[in-house]
Amino acid sequence: YCEEMIPHHACLQLVSNCEQTLSSHTSRRLITMEKIKEPKELDGLAGVPDPRCSPYHGHNAFREKYFSGLNKRSSKEDTRADVDGK
Repeated sequence: YCEEMIPHHACLQLVSNCEQTLSSHTSRRLITMEKIKEPKELDGLAGVPDPRCSPYHGHNAFREKYFSGLNKRSSKEDTRADVDGK
């Protein structure tokens, strides 16, 4: 996580940034923003990030990475059970 990951928009102001730890290697954030002005036509474009410079690139496959880790742990447990004769 780094500060660059917080969304930015000309019409919004950051109110809070809270982290909830889910496990020893995962957490999630609740980002609360407040609307400080009405959007103008060009303001909408200010919040659209350039996909080539996205700080979120590594997070896009979180679900797949998380569940593949569970599958690896499950496979290890199955292997141990086979070795132990259970």
